[in-house]
Amino acid sequence: MKTPINNVIPVLLDKSITNIINYTLTNNQIKIIEFEFAIRRNLISNKTLLILDNDLPQSSKKNVIDKIKSLQLKPLILLAISSNYRYFLSEPIPLAISGIIYKPFDMEEFFNIIKHPSNHELKN
Repeated sequence: MKTPINNVIPVLLDKSITNIINYTLTNNQIKIIEFEFAIRRNLISNKTLLILDNDLPQSSKKNVIDKIKSLQLKPLILLAISSNYRYFLSEPIPLAISGIIYKPFDMEEFFNIIKHPSNHELKN
C-alpha cells in the first residue's frame, strides 16, 4: 500500500493551474517542487505525486517518463486530461502512469488523491 504524498510535482501546460495548485498545496503545507529541480536534487520518491499534462507535446511527456523510469523509487504519476476526453484518449496511456485526473481539477478530489493515493491507482 502506498504511503501519503510528501510532495507534488506539477508538469502542466497551463501555468494558471500550476499557480492554483501551488497556492492551495502550500497553504496546506504540502511541498511543491519543479520537475527538473527535483531530478537534479534527487527529490523524487514513492511519496511523490507527479501530475503530467496530457496536452504537453509528446516529446515533453516522453522526456518526463524516460527520466522517471531511470529512478530507483518511482512516484505516483497522474495523467491530467481534459474532461472532454473522458472516454477517449488519442494515444495509449504509458505504463508508468498510475491514474488519471480530469481538468479542470476538482480540488476536493485532488486532496483525496494526496491523502489516499493507493485508492486512485489503475494498476498495482
